Amino acid sequence: MFHVASIAAESSLVFDAGMEEVSKQKPPGFPTARALGVWGGDGTVGAAAAAAVEHSLPLLVLPGGTLNHFARDAGIPNLTAAVQAASRGQAARADLGLVTVQRGLPDNPEVLHLAMLNTASIGLYPDIVRRRELLQPALGKPLAGVVAMFRTFAAGTPTTLIVDGARHKLWILYIGRGRYYPRDHAPLVRPVLDDGIFDLRMITADESFARLRLLWSVLTGTVATSRITHLSESGSIRVEPGDTTMVLAVDGEVMPGVRSVDFSVLRGALTYYSPA
Repeated sequence: MFHVASIAAESSLVFDAGMEEVSKQKPPGFPTARALGVWGGDGTVGAAAAAAVEHSLPLLVLPGGTLNHFARDAGIPNLTAAVQAASRGQAARADLGLVTVQRGLPDNPEVLHLAMLNTASIGLYPDIVRRRELLQPALGKPLAGVVAMFRTFAAGTPTTLIVDGARHKLWILYIGRGRYYPRDHAPLVRPVLDDGIFDLRMITADESFARLRLLWSVLTGTVATSRITHLSESGSIRVEPGDTTMVLAVDGEVMPGVRSVDFSVLRGALTYYSPA
């Protein structure tokens, strides 16, 4: 069994295991450090990635959270793979999403600058993911995704958003940092981490009989080709609420009271250890 402390000693890595600690970490205070290592899930890894980019250090990810999507896409499904990547010193590049959030009071909003490694969403997408993961052990991922979508859309309500200046009523606004596959309603795999784009997917409720259209497309497996589904790619995206505020999720971290959000890409900014 491998231990984080022994890896750090052998590899001259600075390790941290919590989001608050990562944000306070000062790698220049460790003159022998060659990399920044992080143990945790996607939220903690995102904070560490921002610190690694800021201090020009490669990142070693040790998957240890509830969600480990970046570690999976980076080819590091477990601690053994992470140790192999560190010992062999193989490096790869990934883009870093930059998310600028304004929230709080309209006349004096709080401005947050966040790093985005995987996905962001507004609307019902987090509920679908949560239901899918609960059903997946019994049903398998494809069927679990269909059942999760049907249950979520049957009970949910759409949200009005302004996306790059265009007003929409949406069931889901999903933004992937990089191109996800399959190219339909259920993005699962991201083979390339440095393609420089956002994968924008919207399921709209603008059409007449919106809920019936949506449920029928879920049952018939035609969401991807339906008029309610809109797929596009962009290097930057701006989203504003159509009414008051919106709830935004970035890499699993949920933020209410958001008044606007801007997404941009910092290309090839993150160097990470990869066993492949």
